Amino acid sequence: MSGTFRLGVFIVAGLLIFAAGIFWIGNKQFLFHSTYRLQAEFGNVAGLNGGAEVRVGGIHEGTVRQIQLPMRPNEKVRVQMDMASSTRNIIKNDSVATIRSEGLVGDKFVEISFGSEQAARVKDGDTIQGEPPLQISDLLDKTREVLDVTRGSDRQRQSDRRQSQLDHDRKSTRVRDQSGP
Repeated sequence: MSGTFRLGVFIVAGLLIFAAGIFWIGNKQFLFHSTYRLQAEFGNVAGLNGGAEVRVGGIHEGTVRQIQLPMRPNEKVRVQMDMASSTRNIIKNDSVATIRSEGLVGDKFVEISFGSEQAARVKDGDTIQGEPPLQISDLLDKTREVLDVTRGSDRQRQSDRRQSQLDHDRKSTRVRDQSGP
């Protein structure tokens, strides 16, 4: 084999690997599919990043295209998503977008619920309702509140028992004192 032939094989193999990578990335980002743009607004995106998956019924059907900060403090964060055209019959104006996490600390993704039969179909550029994400820190705060309340009621019960015991002891002492030796 000549050096020129080897070089040719190396270049062709490199181009094939490059083309396969382009198709793999393009397929993941829906670059070669018919898509439409959908938006959802959230008070907090909880670490969601551009390029994250968008799932419908648990299936990867879109990609987060862009996350925009609000212009004013009273507005919400806007998440723009590119969705596969095949989802137009399932995602309706009453569908809800929720930010979820793979496991406890995994990657964030957007889950969109199915819409109702009678609701209107979404159009390109429509905005659907966003549900605030559940964050572990919120869950821990709520657990702490419940434990504090539980501890407080346990302390109150213990205090009530002690008071009841003291009252009983006082009555016993009075009865003994009144009956005499």
